[in-house]
Amino acid sequence: MSKVLGIVAGLVLIILLIAGRPAFAATEIHGADSSFRSQGITILWAILKGASEEASFVHIRIFHDKAAAPGLRFYRIEAVDPFSKERAWVGKGEPLGIVQTLKIIRTDFRDKTERWLHFYEDRESLEKGQAALTIFYHGVPDTAPEVLTEAELEAYLVQVLSRIK
Repeated sequence: MSKVLGIVAGLVLIILLIAGRPAFAATEIHGADSSFRSQGITILWAILKGASEEASFVHIRIFHDKAAAPGLRFYRIEAVDPFSKERAWVGKGEPLGIVQTLKIIRTDFRDKTERWLHFYEDRESLEKGQAALTIFYHGVPDTAPEVLTEAELEAYLVQVLSRIK
């Protein structure tokens, strides 16, 4: 009888482990640099300097290589305070096109310095918060250039993109 109970307990444990396992293996990667490429996603950072920090913008440009990552269809970005771990969504979730450009006021990085870029396979995964890929940064990368004009910003982004491919 105890042998049967042991087998039943083992089967119950296996079922619980399988049921509690996520349906996919999410990947988290530290982006680290102002020009970063992994798993079909390229992320470029640059700062357009204004007369003050309040008038300066951090630009994050995301390129999606649909051939390399055909399953990624949505994205959203989360701002995180590294000390309190308080989190706030920067966006609600958008379809992932070939190119996305986010302009964030530089001062928005004062308290919530980290940015977590989450990529999702479908709307259901987005709504459930089950990212297939997350690329995170602990702040604006030190290597992000500071430029003074939109023309310099665009020229830099084109030049670095050609270098990273």
